[in-house]
Amino acid sequence: MNATGADFPYSLSMPDIDSIQAGTKHSYADIPLVSLDIETDTSGGGGLDPHTSRVVAASLAYSGTDKVEVFDSGSEAEILQSLESILAKRNGLLVTWNGAGFDLPFLSRRYQFSDMTTSLRVAPDPTIPVKYPPPPGLGIPVRSSWGSLAHVDISYLYAGVAREGNVKWSLKSIAKYLGYSPVEVDRARVHALTPEDLRKYVASDAVVTVELAQLLRPQILVRCIPFMNL
Repeated sequence: MNATGADFPYSLSMPDIDSIQAGTKHSYADIPLVSLDIETDTSGGGGLDPHTSRVVAASLAYSGTDKVEVFDSGSEAEILQSLESILAKRNGLLVTWNGAGFDLPFLSRRYQFSDMTTSLRVAPDPTIPVKYPPPPGLGIPVRSSWGSLAHVDISYLYAGVAREGNVKWSLKSIAKYLGYSPVEVDRARVHALTPEDLRKYVASDAVVTVELAQLLRPQILVRCIPFMNL
């Protein structure tokens, strides 16, 4: 399967490639990737509204290594601080699945509500197609950067793969179609997961996301970065 991103549904201006590579010795073909996934408290509903829910777990996975980090102990503030302390210092690309529509705007709001400093920057962009109806309290999808990391939401790059394979345009469905075995749970009952199952679930989503990002030809990934100097 050659996921080239040819079906990327909206036009993008070129990012400042030098800013992405700053501080690294990597060529355009192997710019380091870090994937992010978060899970939220679903006990009071769907867990989609940052006004009524909170982050209960987050995970980071890295290209070119088996390293996976999970943050699920302590308070939400400790999880948010852990993410900021790591991502603010990295260079390369931050990759997510539906991060433009959920993860990053949700995190931005939670940093705001917690009165915490962050280098995460988000800007609503009406040119980004709405993959799902905007969750309450979030609004339209955003373009983002986190410190020196540019952000790309790879879900849009897999729209054509979903059509080709006649599978649902979702992380789990695409991953299984391409031969991966993601952990699956009832997303509406994340609050009912055991701590161990929660860790496995959030880590699985981060790992699958970075693996799918690496399947994309690097030059296409770079060309399609929804990047903005914020």
